[in-house]
Amino acid sequence: MRRVPPPPVRPGGGEDEVRGHRVFVFACVGLVFASVFAVPAVFLRARSAPAAARGGGTTVGVGADGAVGAGPAAATPATLHALTEDDLNAVGEEEEEGTPLPPAPPPQTMSDACKKIPGYGTIFVEPQEGEEGIRVLEGKFGRRTFFQVVKEAGANLEAVQAISDAVKRTGLFDFRRIQPDDQYRLFLDADGDVRMFELARSDTDVYHAVRVGEASYVAHRVDVPVEQRVTRVAGRVEGSLAHSLTAAGLDASIGSLLTDIFSYSVNFSRDARGGDRFRLAVEEQWIGGRFRKYTRVLAFEYYGSVVGTVRAYAFEIDGKTRYFAADGSSVQRVFLSAPCAYEAISSRFDPQRMHPILHRRMPHEGIDLVAPTGTPVYAISDGTLAFHGEKGPNGNLVVIEHSGGMFSYYAHLSAYAPRLRDGAPVQHGQLVGYVGSTGRSTGPHLHFGIKVNGEFVDPESYIKSRRAQPVPADRMAEFQELVAQVDRELGSVALPEGPAPAPTAAIPAPEVGRVSGADAGP
Repeated sequence: MRRVPPPPVRPGGGEDEVRGHRVFVFACVGLVFASVFAVPAVFLRARSAPAAARGGGTTVGVGADGAVGAGPAAATPATLHALTEDDLNAVGEEEEEGTPLPPAPPPQTMSDACKKIPGYGTIFVEPQEGEEGIRVLEGKFGRRTFFQVVKEAGANLEAVQAISDAVKRTGLFDFRRIQPDDQYRLFLDADGDVRMFELARSDTDVYHAVRVGEASYVAHRVDVPVEQRVTRVAGRVEGSLAHSLTAAGLDASIGSLLTDIFSYSVNFSRDARGGDRFRLAVEEQWIGGRFRKYTRVLAFEYYGSVVGTVRAYAFEIDGKTRYFAADGSSVQRVFLSAPCAYEAISSRFDPQRMHPILHRRMPHEGIDLVAPTGTPVYAISDGTLAFHGEKGPNGNLVVIEHSGGMFSYYAHLSAYAPRLRDGAPVQHGQLVGYVGSTGRSTGPHLHFGIKVNGEFVDPESYIKSRRAQPVPADRMAEFQELVAQVDRELGSVALPEGPAPAPTAAIPAPEVGRVSGADAGP
């Protein structure tokens, strides 16, 4: 076998190779040291230079050898200080004394945020009723789901999930908690697409989901403005007072407010005459720019040929609005003049009455008001529901406890008002039941009784004798100031021409006889 000779060895070659390896290793170590220590040190020194310049002069530092000496200023914590107003004044101009700060911007609502979305007004515009190509379907949810509402409307069902997603993103409400009385409106275009969905849980709790682009929706709560206004009008009676009030530009519901004030004392349905004049100030509630309701009558004047001059001013006593004449006497009575509208009194209070069914002498401890079955029956005053239920000869009975040891009784009812609960408060004029002929009765009528301190009394005379308290003496000056102010405001509304009014008459006592439904109502 042939041997291969080893390669020739150059003189000194091994030492050169070892030396080369050492140089390479030292170079690597130097590179690592520079990257870890040297570069950050240079960087930090460069950053500290502005701080040194800001401090100015020199600072005392510690040298590398531990000696203390003076050197260039360094960015040490000892040289930092709190910034003053001068430090923050970049332009060097002094602020004028008393210059008011700019007002804080109003809080941004979801509706405001939506209006800032790019394209709002083109791709994000809320459709309006009456807009060409838009039809509006509305109603109450009842027992239906949102899906069922959209399906029954014949709209494209793709909107159901998209609107649900938009509502979930904002957390405005939960479709699973929709109530039967919640109202909806669907704005549909010609293709059956839902352009907007509106949910109204009340007059002021309203939500919109508006289509953006082709398939998505943006949901937000609607800012519904609620406004209180005062309207002052004057008019002349032509026909009935109710008709004349509407002719003066008022809503028909104003009649019930006036009836509530004067039903104890003045019967305008009977005593109003053509040519009589009136003037009033009434507080209104407007929601979303639309008239919602009248909240209260502030003042009412009536100049009549029969009733004379009648004035009533609203004044709050113990948190409740009461009505008084200009001298501070009440124009109201404590009780309704009658608990229901009736045709006649078939039997009055009589301790010696002969019973029509039992044919023996038995006291009649109330009055019997003849009225058709189903006629509403109202509580004559504030109180607490003491009892309602079937009670032998009384039939269906309601008993209300009032202040001062007084109870009122409503017997022979055909039915009770909904949601009556024993122990619950009852307000004057509140519906409590309906006339009937249950129990020991010869025909449809209401047996109405009043017991005071454990003894039945004549309801007719007792109601006539009770008038509400006048304005308290310690508040009389406040009331007179109110009267002067209201008179000035009403004086700005001219009365129509008409015959001279009769002299101011005392408030007549209410009659217990045939009364209209409006007079007996709440």
